[in-house]
Amino acid sequence: MLPLVANGAVQSMATWLRKHGCRISVKSLVPNSSSSDGCYLRRPGRSMRRFSEKLMLTKCLFVLSTGRVGTQTVAQVLSLSSDIDAVHERRPRLLALTRRCYQIGISDVDAVAREFVASRSDFIRQAYHADHWYAETSNRITYLAPALAATFPRAKFIHLHRHPAEVVRSGMRRRWYNGHSEDRFRIEPRVDDAFRDQWQDWSEFEKVCWYWHAVNRYALDFFGGLANDRILSLRSADLFLSCSGASRVFELLNVTAPPHAEIKRVLARRCNAQRQGTFPEYEHWSTEQRRKLKDIAFSTAAELGYHLGC
Repeated sequence: MLPLVANGAVQSMATWLRKHGCRISVKSLVPNSSSSDGCYLRRPGRSMRRFSEKLMLTKCLFVLSTGRVGTQTVAQVLSLSSDIDAVHERRPRLLALTRRCYQIGISDVDAVAREFVASRSDFIRQAYHADHWYAETSNRITYLAPALAATFPRAKFIHLHRHPAEVVRSGMRRRWYNGHSEDRFRIEPRVDDAFRDQWQDWSEFEKVCWYWHAVNRYALDFFGGLANDRILSLRSADLFLSCSGASRVFELLNVTAPPHAEIKRVLARRCNAQRQGTFPEYEHWSTEQRRKLKDIAFSTAAELGYHLGC
């Protein structure tokens, strides 16, 4: 029972899945007559039938992001609710799997779902039996999103994003693409990426700029194939500046929000804030740095409402 989209978006979702390497056709999407919202389902593969169909109805929330946007804080805010079992990064982190899903696409939805479920079945089962939301906010989940959407009918997704210059600055301070211990799991341009031929000649700065563009582009394209009641696009700044951003998250889940005082207390902690490394703030970037970011990320930034000047 793998739901994908509401009635009007079946074709677009199937097209998106095929584009990203998933073996699926519109014929494999069948209407769910018991669903009030016209949700469409994909017939389950044999391997996933071993995972209880009841548990596949667990209410799940997954946060898609580049990282460095406040995902750990989101997990702590969600944990304020007794109706949500939230975690930032579940172990194992599935780093090799998530990178592979981006680089070569998801050729077998059931296989990806099986690996994810096998590593989290106890937690998902616990949430299901308690009628809680199971929430995971790690940015690595982003590349598993098509398989997760297809596996969990009630899953919802948040695209949490931040101004590209701020993410780039944080990534540079952490030495992304420049000797970081997890660089081997970081994504690179695929064969169909317009920037692939330039990758080997790029500096780490340009690579981090591309990373911001690529991850957010992936999330935007994925959201384009889902029903509106399953998604929320949220700026990181809106989450931290007031309680309104957090309130929108609880509204998406139809869960009563905690008191604002409790939310403010968590937001004030600024969990996992960057304190090491040096790189200038955007206002002190050179004209060349600003131009490079704009050349690489302009279209995605504009779609998310971020202005990139030179």
